Amino acid sequence: MEGLGDVRKWLVEPVQCLKVCEGLLCAAAGSQPPLQQLLALLQPASGNGPCTAVWTAGAIAYRCKTCAVTTSSAVCVSCFKAGGHEQHDYIMYRSGAGGCCDCGDVSSWKAEGCCPAHSPLVPQALLPPLPAGLSSLLQPLLRVVLLQAVLCIETLAKLAGSGTPPAARATSAAAAAAVLQQQAVQLLTWLQPLLKVARIRSMACDIVLLSPEQLQQQQQQQQQQQQGVFGQPAPPGLQQPQQQQQDPHWQQQQQQQQQQQLVMVQAQLWSVAQALARQLAPANPSFPCRVQQQQGCLLRRLLLLLPSMAPGSHDPKGQLLTEAVTLLLLMLYDSQFKYDTTTHLLDCYSWLLQLVGSAREDAVADALSAALDRLTVQLFNSEETTMRLMVRQGLLQTLLSTAASLTTDVSRHMTPHHRGLPPSAAAAAAGLMGLAAGYRHRFLNRINAYRRVMCDTSTVLHHGPAALQLLSQPQLFQQQLLPLMREIQPLCKRQPQRQLYQQHLLKLLTALALIRHAPLTHFAAAGPAAAESSGGG
Repeated sequence: MEGLGDVRKWLVEPVQCLKVCEGLLCAAAGSQPPLQQLLALLQPASGNGPCTAVWTAGAIAYRCKTCAVTTSSAVCVSCFKAGGHEQHDYIMYRSGAGGCCDCGDVSSWKAEGCCPAHSPLVPQALLPPLPAGLSSLLQPLLRVVLLQAVLCIETLAKLAGSGTPPAARATSAAAAAAVLQQQAVQLLTWLQPLLKVARIRSMACDIVLLSPEQLQQQQQQQQQQQQGVFGQPAPPGLQQPQQQQQDPHWQQQQQQQQQQQLVMVQAQLWSVAQALARQLAPANPSFPCRVQQQQGCLLRRLLLLLPSMAPGSHDPKGQLLTEAVTLLLLMLYDSQFKYDTTTHLLDCYSWLLQLVGSAREDAVADALSAALDRLTVQLFNSEETTMRLMVRQGLLQTLLSTAASLTTDVSRHMTPHHRGLPPSAAAAAAGLMGLAAGYRHRFLNRINAYRRVMCDTSTVLHHGPAALQLLSQPQLFQQQLLPLMREIQPLCKRQPQRQLYQQHLLKLLTALALIRHAPLTHFAAAGPAAAESSGGG
């Protein structure tokens, strides 16, 4: 089709290109538009996979203690109403940061508590295969859309990091940022319905784990494998209307024309994907990542770009950050991808929380903290995935070391006012220290970062095997956990924000209900320090 092979067209008018591609996807599947109808036909009728409902802050959801596997498990309103929870121990709540529906995910929700549409107890039919022509077209198209979305966000980050431009260029820079933000949001929201289809989601997960070099190398191989697939018949339910099939000559002519057109479009999209991959920014060696492997893959780039998507003048509500996290959450329904995502996130976890704590604007700190909240609750809710991360990636070491660093940071930035001086003395001391008007807010941002790591640690330690591993390893329990608890204790006694510290800074001590998972001999063996710390809670 005209324009689809032009990289500039995708860079300037990606939405128009996507509208053309929607019709082509339907044609490749032997279906009629709109695309939403095709996606509905590709979904299993029932009993195949989890619900993929994703919600943002302020949405209503349900927790059921009778059916939940973890303390963070939740389901959407529809699944709750259809799941027979009326006599269970449940609560309805308004989500603070957002989340995903766990109905159908047996690692988070008991099978007997799932609704009929997602219950693993319902006899399962095989997932419907993607029509060969549709799969062949989706491979390059998903690459183009994902690459273009990441490129928009990278360009936004460059604009934000270029400093304050001269007055003559400020207006044009702001206009460019607004256009890039809008394009990135449109690309991400276009992808989301596609990722609700399990087989398409699997394709996208594979793509974002590839480096730019790997993305380019795959082009020729994929093209060779997929030649000639557009002429294959569509599965039942995706075929053209019956009156058109009654004319064999017309049908053959249409198929030949469509096949030629789709082969041409496929080649154009592969060419565009290769060109876009070359435009990605080189891997930034200044990022504080523990390892350099796969630093250029699209998943890692998205995680490292999260701070640059925080609210700004071009995006005051942080819509781009919300949509990017929603995209990742949909992909996390793939269990292996959940492990891969956490592996990449752990490399920059401490850095991201330090950015939350040091943010000069509350809106930026709150948005980034909420984004991490939405992600980590889903990443750490599976016991199997969590234990793999503990054994292979040092999950607890990362959490405890990050918590220790942030605890020290909170303590160091306490003013005399936080230590309980009378207001007049605190004001005088603040004046002598030359504190800015926004100091209190920046201090609370550090509290926010600390609370985030405490919540994540609590989620991990609610898995019994994780708690046992913590208590059985001296390098974790004696060398990391106990010193952290000693650091926390003095903070809980300081006025006038004692209640705030008890609520947020003692999250780890709350999580140490894990004592029930192990004999008290673990604490006796650790000596007086353990008893002092556990008693101080």
